[in-house]
Amino acid sequence: MTGYVGEPERTAQVLRDGVLYTSDMQTLVVHPAALRSGILEIPNGVRKIERFALGDCHYVESVIIPASVEEMGMSFYGGAVNWGYVEYKALTDTVNLKSITVKRATPPNAYPIFSYDDSDERYASVTLYVPKGCKAAYEEDSEWGRFRHIEEFESSVPGDVNGDGQIGIGDIVAVTN
Repeated sequence: MTGYVGEPERTAQVLRDGVLYTSDMQTLVVHPAALRSGILEIPNGVRKIERFALGDCHYVESVIIPASVEEMGMSFYGGAVNWGYVEYKALTDTVNLKSITVKRATPPNAYPIFSYDDSDERYASVTLYVPKGCKAAYEEDSEWGRFRHIEEFESSVPGDVNGDGQIGIGDIVAVTN
């Protein structure tokens, strides 16, 4: 599936770059599994990623999560499988996700990010990028701390002094201190 038709009984929804969001653009509902996006950059302003929103998205190699995301449903990335394989282990070896970048200074509330039996392998094979100075907070988090490779990045937002990926009052406080 490369597109999605919303359910009439749900609240109004909007399709942006093939990805379905609620009409207020505050919740990512689903990224179609067959959508060949490579890199999914979730728009700033999205506050929640629905449960299984990126399930079986085998064309997504990198996810960029804005600082506005506060909550992520269980298994937002369910994995990438090639159903042509017979053995379960072979199915799990087809995961293409290589990195998750979270622009939020404090870890978003997240339930298990990966839901398969091999989740430890997935946490080991995906690199988590977090804002500079925030690595310890992610390492100490019960879910985000499961990633074996956590690296910091410099904020690319001009004027973002505190590194949270946004311009706000926190940047003024950081400058005056």
